[in-house]
Amino acid sequence: MVWHPTLFEFSKDDKDLDEAIYFHEMALEHRTQGHPERAASLKNLATLHKIKLDSQPNNSEELSLVLHFLLESANDQSGNPRIRASAAQQRASIARAHESPITSSAYKLSLDLLERCFMINPSVDTQHAFISRGFPSLALDAASWAIEQGDLRLAVEFLERGRTLLWSKMRGYRQSIDGLRVIDESLATEFSNVCNQLQHLATGDHENHSFSIHKLSSHFDDRWKNQRILSEKLDELVSRIRQLNGFDAFLREVPFDRLGSVADEGPVIIINLSTHRSDALILL
Repeated sequence: MVWHPTLFEFSKDDKDLDEAIYFHEMALEHRTQGHPERAASLKNLATLHKIKLDSQPNNSEELSLVLHFLLESANDQSGNPRIRASAAQQRASIARAHESPITSSAYKLSLDLLERCFMINPSVDTQHAFISRGFPSLALDAASWAIEQGDLRLAVEFLERGRTLLWSKMRGYRQSIDGLRVIDESLATEFSNVCNQLQHLATGDHENHSFSIHKLSSHFDDRWKNQRILSEKLDELVSRIRQLNGFDAFLREVPFDRLGSVADEGPVIIINLSTHRSDALILL
């Protein structure tokens, strides 16, 4: 279920907003843990509570609810990766706007889930189209926040994470899948296959109006189970890959101590342009 504009947007009557929240809470009750649409319901509830928060910016209870529902949506293993990544990005943005102490971890989770989305996009073109639509400045904003906090090392890590994402298919996930194939071809193939299957589930057209209600329900249940199984399998494969020599940073942020070696032969200047601020970092 996708959230649509509520009657409240036209009436500006708080009763209409409360009624919308009530019905979304009822929908969430029917989407128990593991349901593929639970992440969407949680994100919808966060959106409605954000409307309340916008009219009451100092309401700490509403802020807690918004951040809670977005975190639950982002962490829902059975949810659509795009919805999860979007929820995580919104959480980071809202946390930053309200100077929340969870902002750093929120940005890290956003980049983690964005990378998960890249894994299930089949080509460079679709990856770049995806990031340009919803996540054009995530790493830049994360870095600008770290600079604001005076944590320049973290800023460099965020920027490297973003650079790696933009070149993920051409340069690889820090170590390319081609490099993985040299070490373990069967593991690389298994990883690619699972990513492709998840991509099909996330982007395929699963609606068929010729289905009977019974068949449609069965089809939906099969999709639900497959998505959960594949997500668990992907996590297991990533864990196995990270155990290989030289692949410990696979789909994981590279620590500053390792990144700093690029300045061994001379200073490196990094430019960051964000809507929040613009900076130049000199890495010695």
